[in-house]
Amino acid sequence: MTTSPTPEMRASELPLEQLVSEYLASMRVLWIEADDTPGPNSMRAYIEAHAIALLSEAATAEPASSGWLGHHAADEAIRRSGLWNVKHVGRSFDPAFLDEFQRLVAHTPSVSLGGGRSRESAVHPVAVATPLASVPLGESANSALEQPVLALLSCTKKKAPVPCAAADLYAPSSFFRKAYALARRVARDTFILSAKHGLVHPGDVIAPYEQTLADSGRAERRAWALGVHRQLIARTEYREARTILWFAGDAYRQDLMPLVMGDGKRCVVPMERLAQGEQLAWLTRNEQVRTEALPLPRRVAGPATGSPVVNRALEKPVVEKPARMMARPTAAAAPKAAAFEQELGERLARARRDSKKSLVVNAGELHRSVGGYPGPGNRMPICCRVMRKYMSAGDRIVAAPPRGDGASFTVCYELT
Repeated sequence: MTTSPTPEMRASELPLEQLVSEYLASMRVLWIEADDTPGPNSMRAYIEAHAIALLSEAATAEPASSGWLGHHAADEAIRRSGLWNVKHVGRSFDPAFLDEFQRLVAHTPSVSLGGGRSRESAVHPVAVATPLASVPLGESANSALEQPVLALLSCTKKKAPVPCAAADLYAPSSFFRKAYALARRVARDTFILSAKHGLVHPGDVIAPYEQTLADSGRAERRAWALGVHRQLIARTEYREARTILWFAGDAYRQDLMPLVMGDGKRCVVPMERLAQGEQLAWLTRNEQVRTEALPLPRRVAGPATGSPVVNRALEKPVVEKPARMMARPTAAAAPKAAAFEQELGERLARARRDSKKSLVVNAGELHRSVGGYPGPGNRMPICCRVMRKYMSAGDRIVAAPPRGDGASFTVCYELT
């Protein structure tokens, strides 16, 4: 049983309350209009519970805890977040929470607070980076994009008919093939966003499947985004990245990109607002181009906590269509053995730093990362010989073409 504070207690706290009020008065106030009827069915309890679950990346909205503060919660994610745990939270997480939250925002009027200030109903960004000028993308992009850069590519409907490295599984798609080649030129690391498997390394061997986010409901896409975000933050490549380069459609970005922005990452969507045919044409023009101007969207943080909650109807990243004028393509030199050895050595070293027990490397994906494949001047036999050269006791060949050395040649290197 709780008791109300005595008049003496309230009087002693009054000076502190005034200081806090003065501090809050200097801040932009964000609010939404919702009922405050006590009980688990109140809109306020609904918003508080789900906001805490979302911001702390908890899987559920948490049954009522024995204490009010987040560190008493059973869910470790909520305990670590330092967020306040509301009382009436005995329910499962509702994926429609953000839709309801946005509806309330859109229908809550602004209120004048006097002194030229107003209580705003819109979810305004607390910290918005200054819109950035276009930067070159191409072989010189390493000095223009904020490094390190991590590229994210969405999976495609067209797939190889047999299990193989992810980079080869999606290679039948012209869009993926061209986007992947460009990503490997300008980003330090590249991952694939799979509707079925979540975050996939290009060298991971997976079987063909029939699944796309475009056919999924909004709740499924949100759950997918939360799962992929957990996979991302577990990767050293993501934690070290300053810029995330997106070659992914709206369904893959809609719920995932706000989470990435909330981590303080700068997001670049080079083909924003281009139709599907225009995107493929843009990638084709970029195949051998040394420089290309691309706009960077603004980084948007949510209210007060720097959270990734964004009212997309009111605060969208400002982007422009890419420049149409392109430089003439130049022929790429065929790679030599030293280039394959350097790339493979770096991958093995990075895998050991990440404490991986093994690393699967596919020849086609390795050759693409070095350059010159696919194409008439490829050096696939050299690439495969280098992969065999790096094999030691315990390593094994997990896939190989029926004859000779080919793109399907795959080795599992044991790192323990």
